[in-house]
Amino acid sequence: MAHSGQSSYSGYSSSKGSHKHSSKESKKELAQRRTSMYQNQPASDEPSAYGAAFRNDDVAASQARHQARAAENISKTMNQYGGK
Repeated sequence: MAHSGQSSYSGYSSSKGSHKHSSKESKKELAQRRTSMYQNQPASDEPSAYGAAFRNDDVAASQARHQARAAENISKTMNQYGGK
């Protein structure tokens, strides 16, 4: 069996053409479009360290919200597993 010593595994392969993007958007337009996908989303009600800096809730309102969520979760669990 003849062996040329230049396998494609060793990096000896024909060169490929340059990559072409499927759109004619500039990098700036692409960045703006991608950023707008996130900026146009509604605010999440999930707790996060990032969002905490922007919330103006007082401690009592936050505590009441957490207690209501906990009570709702307990109620769902009890109903699901045959509790009260």
